[in-house]
Amino acid sequence: MSTTLTTTVLERSAGLCALLVIGTLFASLENISVEGIPLLYVFLVFITLYLLGNLMLFHSWMHRKISFFLRKRHLQQIEAKMELVYGGLSRLLGNRSSMIMAFLLSLLIQLLAVVIVWIAALAIDIHAPFGIFLIFVPLINLSIMVPLTINGIGLRESLFYLLFSQIGFPVEMAVSLSLVTFFVYLLTAIPGSILYSLYKREEHLDEMVAKAES
Repeated sequence: MSTTLTTTVLERSAGLCALLVIGTLFASLENISVEGIPLLYVFLVFITLYLLGNLMLFHSWMHRKISFFLRKRHLQQIEAKMELVYGGLSRLLGNRSSMIMAFLLSLLIQLLAVVIVWIAALAIDIHAPFGIFLIFVPLINLSIMVPLTINGIGLRESLFYLLFSQIGFPVEMAVSLSLVTFFVYLLTAIPGSILYSLYKREEHLDEMVAKAES
């Protein structure tokens, strides 16, 4: 359980860090605002929240305070899971090479995600500088991580329109780009879901065989 939770948290944290690095870097180079708010400020807000979240996970004093709060509210199950994550991440801090590798791979994956959206945009005749996608796509992916809708449906389309309208694209083109991107992700996820279902079925059969033999 500790390994599973630690791996999941590390994967999410590395992905978030990669998105923030890409978006903040290019937002600082482009003067783009939405409703008068520079997108660089939006990324800085996300960075602040990200650092506070990591502070809650890694700082021992903060960790003790949160644990005490959870126990006082009789939330021992949540506190136990947090202890597992804290223990796993604390041990992981001693393995800096693994953390750096996780971040670099996440950076590559997030850059590829931007390239996918850019190619999809070219396919439907949306021509915008690649640097714009390096700002918009990380911001959209960061926003849809907030579980407001199922798999970001609806929120994603609204964000595509809100952002791409700032550079002169009509709602039809922005929403079309969002839908094309979503279906590309959906189609590429199908092979993985099939392999996962076969793996779980094989694992279940192995357990049944082991019980029968015992």
